[in-house]
Amino acid sequence: MPNPTVFLSYSRSDEIFINRLATDLRECQINAWYDKWEIQPGQSLVKRILEEAIPRADAFFVYLTPQSIKSKWVKDELETALVEAKRYNLRILTFVDCEKTLSYLPSYLLTKKCQIINNDDYELGIRKIIKSVSGAAHLKQLRALEKKVSCVFQPTLRKGKTLIDSIKETGLVDIENRDDESSNVPPSKFYNLAINEVFISGLTLERTFDLQINMLHKILDKNIRLFLLLLHPKAEIIPWLSKREKRDLESIINKNVIEVAQREKITEYPNFRMRLMKKFPSFSAIMLDGDIEKNEEQHLSNIYFRIQPTTIYKSHHNGLVIQLEKLKETPNSIFDFIYDELCQQWNNSIKLETYLLNK
Repeated sequence: MPNPTVFLSYSRSDEIFINRLATDLRECQINAWYDKWEIQPGQSLVKRILEEAIPRADAFFVYLTPQSIKSKWVKDELETALVEAKRYNLRILTFVDCEKTLSYLPSYLLTKKCQIINNDDYELGIRKIIKSVSGAAHLKQLRALEKKVSCVFQPTLRKGKTLIDSIKETGLVDIENRDDESSNVPPSKFYNLAINEVFISGLTLERTFDLQINMLHKILDKNIRLFLLLLHPKAEIIPWLSKREKRDLESIINKNVIEVAQREKITEYPNFRMRLMKKFPSFSAIMLDGDIEKNEEQHLSNIYFRIQPTTIYKSHHNGLVIQLEKLKETPNSIFDFIYDELCQQWNNSIKLETYLLNK
């Protein structure tokens, strides 16, 4: 996910402080849009700032001081941001230099929550900015993706909630919309988070065996349980999927996954299990330390997911991918739903050994 962007609106009299703030934000992986760095000689300020920079930002930061409140340019920037906030939910961050400045605020800002940041209250203030900007960037991307792949978000969760509603509330670490096949497997560092178990589900798992076979060995050699769940080669959906992707998926599952697992001796590990789904899942996922067979007490506070809802993309390697981490302060709802759904998928599938016996 690209670094989030915050537009900085301020008065020239506060330039020294804003320069410090912009520098520190960039050190913290926040793209601070600071006019001293962004505006080139001869560029139109109106076009560059009001028509391009503010609408494209994830958040708008305005530094309200007695001087900036009087600034016509700050007022124009703020008015543009307020319009964008109504149209596209641009998040506006209003900060003041001190409590006294609150008494100078114009009427249209009285309803805005203002926080203090200055040289004395700097560390707490910049933490609040970073948190707000990061949250705004996630929400903006979610809304953009909701429009782009709205067909994905069906009301499958409890109480009529959609997936998009739920992931706004809890545990979002990363979200991407893959429009090519340059990044279609999780990074190795994700698997390194596992302590006891790795569960991987997918339609074919071809890329996992093609690109991450060494990672599978590494997981098993560390005595971590590895569970793999994929479509049955004879599942009803296979002919339709093969036609859509213009590939023989039955052959791919048999030769590029099952036979490779046998040839690589993956199937000989005592901590390895593979099962085959007969039905097309609503989503595929990777789950770390979820205890798919419920052999131990479940600890949702230590659980991680990377989930990919079923899409209408030409390849199931494309589409929306969401990474979630269960934090202590987040509600369980979506984690319970994903965990229960994956357990159901696993319990309703057939063992690899059974498939091989009847093949």
